[in-house]
Amino acid sequence: MSIRCIAVDDEPPALQLIKGYIERTPFLELVGVFHDPLKAIAAVKEHDIKLIFLDIHMPGLTGMQVSRLLPESCKVIFATAYEDYALESYRVAALDYLVKPYNFEEFSLAVKKAKDYFGLEFKGDKPHASGRANSEKNEFIFLKADYKLHKVYFSKILYIENIKDYVRIFFEDGSKLMV
Repeated sequence: MSIRCIAVDDEPPALQLIKGYIERTPFLELVGVFHDPLKAIAAVKEHDIKLIFLDIHMPGLTGMQVSRLLPESCKVIFATAYEDYALESYRVAALDYLVKPYNFEEFSLAVKKAKDYFGLEFKGDKPHASGRANSEKNEFIFLKADYKLHKVYFSKILYIENIKDYVRIFFEDGSKLMV
């Protein structure tokens, strides 16, 4: 299985770098690179893109605006020179936030999150209607807390406590997670 992706940046050298990194990653399928955010949005819908590498500052629409226009099935990894938007990126459910200049190791760590995320969501080439893996037994789930995604293994949960609009998950190792 490969993850269909595109890259969007108004700087040609940045697009060339990310294109090279994507081509070196066996589970990523590069469908296209775009300078124009509007053309990228159209491509996402037309080609069923699951992952977009997105710059923040671009003419016309910003990366944050673009991320809010994407279908839920498309996830974002921001690739930008601006650290200022990292916190906001988690509010739009970004999988990761790369700050330029980044190297292949940093890129690889970010796309591993995408691989883990889509590994949960897909079985074979087709997503299940609910968006979950079409398997009898899921061993883990991703939960959003502290502005990031946490991979939670069901086998490690000791118990769950309800606290008004939140739940606190207690783990075998003594750690906790408030969701």
